[in-house]
Amino acid sequence: MKLSPFLLSAAKYLGLLLAAAGGGAAMTLALAVGGGGTAAAADGDVVRASRFEVVDAAGKSRAVLAALPDGSPGLRLTDATGKARMLLAVMGDGSPSLVLFDARGEQRAMLTVTDDMPMLGLSDAVGQQRVVLGLAHDGSAALALFDAAGNIVQTVEP
Repeated sequence: MKLSPFLLSAAKYLGLLLAAAGGGAAMTLALAVGGGGTAAAADGDVVRASRFEVVDAAGKSRAVLAALPDGSPGLRLTDATGKARMLLAVMGDGSPSLVLFDARGEQRAMLTVTDDMPMLGLSDAVGQQRVVLGLAHDGSAALALFDAAGNIVQTVEP
């Protein structure tokens, strides 16, 4: 089945984000250890640091706001067991991305805007991309469905 250039671009971009995130592990690790021990500096009402961490009553990290290795900002939120459940980042190319994980740590959903085109990707329980939905510059919508092996099984386009 042949995809339109827009849908092909959307599927490839979301696939690249999935791969770059390594199922989210790379971004999660960067946010877990990124920023090092840089001390915070106070300037009036502003606190500046390369990393902020929110901990619960037991001292367990629950949220990290830090710069990723490429300098782009990222926020990681974890559940009570310490598993990343959400990543919010502005990627190196300026594209904002929201990634959601299930209780096992598998990436299940990603929302991003790249080249001013919004895209939503949904993955199955093993992290395989199964649905891509996006809007092109002209506002037209496209949808692609994938099988468990990543092959396109259905597209809906204008």
